[in-house]
Amino acid sequence: MLVLGLSGAVTADVYSYTDADGVIHFTNKKPTGGAAWKKVLISEPEKGSKASAPRGSCERCDKVGASDFSPERFHRYDAYILEASELYRIPVPERMAGRRVLEVAASLLQFNDATLLAVARNGSVLANPGAQFMLESGDEMVLMAESMERLASLSDAATPQT
Repeated sequence: MLVLGLSGAVTADVYSYTDADGVIHFTNKKPTGGAAWKKVLISEPEKGSKASAPRGSCERCDKVGASDFSPERFHRYDAYILEASELYRIPVPERMAGRRVLEVAASLLQFNDATLLAVARNGSVLANPGAQFMLESGDEMVLMAESMERLASLSDAATPQT
């Protein structure tokens, strides 16, 4: 079988060490500790490549300054996020009461494209309930879904969460 691949050049420093038994060890990670490692291959990135670009104040971190300092930058995508999903709080349908979150969450995802985020019970909200948490009649589910239409099969009482 012939395998062809296109890739850029790969570079790494290589270190060697000969132990007491005469076994030569090689690594591409910079050794630490007491052994007498020596660098046997020094490879530098190609001049002008991104890998050879000067770094910030710490090794291997790029320093890229912001080019947009306007306050609007924090809310630029809000409309798209709001359009994509919304939170809804609906009563647990009777057919789901007595079932575990694991079953209900899987069903919600498969049939309603909705994610169960929390369960409200007796005035308390339990965020991210465990898989074995049992839903009860009177509980409310906090769901994230694309639209209320996706939840229509669950309840007529679906209301957007504010």
